[in-house]
Amino acid sequence: MIREQVSIDYLKCNHKNDCELTLDCFDSSVKHWLYSHGSNGIGYVSYADSGQIWSLEVFTEHRGNNYGRKILKDFISNSDNNEFKLTPVEDWLVDYYQSIGFEKTNEYEPITDFEIMEIKV
Repeated sequence: MIREQVSIDYLKCNHKNDCELTLDCFDSSVKHWLYSHGSNGIGYVSYADSGQIWSLEVFTEHRGNNYGRKILKDFISNSDNNEFKLTPVEDWLVDYYQSIGFEKTNEYEPITDFEIMEIKV
């Protein structure tokens, strides 16, 4: 698996449907780690230098193979940060992120009222 920081160009994105799901494709301050096997992109993590994880995306053709878990764990273990935060926007994601090691913080996003989760490594 190859990791590299990339800038996702919305107009040139090979996985346009996946990019349309994430608003960060339009925000140049958000960084992306692309995960690929050879020349085949598998997915990416969008994040900020602060450790805020904005999104985890696995391209459609690779879903159901535990790549999301692998990508997120690899991203965390290879980062210089020791604390990461994210906000699950669906109930089932809370259990998913807890299974990776994230914990609820009892803090909530002000606009959406979704609970923020964090992991300290």
